[in-house]
Amino acid sequence: MPFKFKRHQSIYIDEKLDKRITDSAVSEKKSKNKMINELIRIGLSKRDEDMLGLDEIAKTIKADLQLTRDSIRLQSNRIATLLSKIGLHSIAARYQVTHIHAKLTDGEAAKKNAESGWQYAVSKLKETARESDDSKE
Repeated sequence: MPFKFKRHQSIYIDEKLDKRITDSAVSEKKSKNKMINELIRIGLSKRDEDMLGLDEIAKTIKADLQLTRDSIRLQSNRIATLLSKIGLHSIAARYQVTHIHAKLTDGEAAKKNAESGWQYAVSKLKETARESDDSKE
């Protein structure tokens, strides 16, 4: 690398560290400057690897989050299916009661009673919903 691309830095290091750097430079037959540059490069690449380790942790967390989302979606689908079955059974029960009532009495009275029963059930549900909304406030 040409000299114009290099930067001069003055640093202070411990005697023990200086001795280790000097010994390493002598054993590898390199200048002390080259040894320090190499050690800095190694240290920076190690630091980058540590940062990449954080990226791996982030990827793992994202994968766990996706698994949690999938699990919640699965449970939501199960609840929706259960609620739809409950709704269908409720409708079937309503029609059965109306049919039995129509067999015991005349058809018009059964329809009238079924309609008034439905209105009563809806009004009770609305009342319960209002009470639960009021308790949240």
